[in-house]
Amino acid sequence: MDDRLPLCLEKLLVQHKTLEGELGNIQGFVNNYRPMRDNYHVYCDLIDESGEDRHQYDEAFSERTIVFGNIQALAISYKVTQKELGPKIPENFSPKEKVPKKAESFKFGEIESRKPAWCFHRIDAEANDFGFNPDGKQFDKMIGRLKSFETRTWKEIFYERRDDSNHFTQIDNLTKSAQARLKKLNLDDQDQLIQLRIDKSTRLWGFFTNKNPQLYLLWHDPSHKVFNSKA
Repeated sequence: MDDRLPLCLEKLLVQHKTLEGELGNIQGFVNNYRPMRDNYHVYCDLIDESGEDRHQYDEAFSERTIVFGNIQALAISYKVTQKELGPKIPENFSPKEKVPKKAESFKFGEIESRKPAWCFHRIDAEANDFGFNPDGKQFDKMIGRLKSFETRTWKEIFYERRDDSNHFTQIDNLTKSAQARLKKLNLDDQDQLIQLRIDKSTRLWGFFTNKNPQLYLLWHDPSHKVFNSKA
């Protein structure tokens, strides 16, 4: 009896068993994370909708903090598991290196202690749904908000109140129309945009360049058409 089985198929069988175990482990993390992620977004929406109802705001903020703590704990557990398993790179696999368009990446730490300034010459007024076209009332509200930001440092703006919706947002989390618009404006080399809360529903979008504390304003978004809530 010839028991000399093909070595390539034997290796494939071993690899398949290993991958089955790893995928089962990963699926467990995904199943745990998915409902926590949904709950987190629910409480974010409740915070935005609370308005003057302080009791609802405090309750939603407290619940969101608890959920976020659980998510952080799950993330730590996942990282530990991945570190123990080590990278699984197939033989003869050579990943394609992504070459950044920017020569120098932005570092927030270099401007976080400085107060903001605003640049308007890059605004995009032609974008559908989120073009920079505020009416008179919206414009007055936006200017008032920007003036209040100028009394604080960038670090205070982003981290003093984490519920204030002022933060960096990865490009991958934007809607397809927003990403397409960035490409048309030759701004698709940006890793992330900055989102500033003007009021309950309106967001102002912009971007930093190099080490400058000035924010280049880009879009006025009164209806949440830039951020992809399903990302």
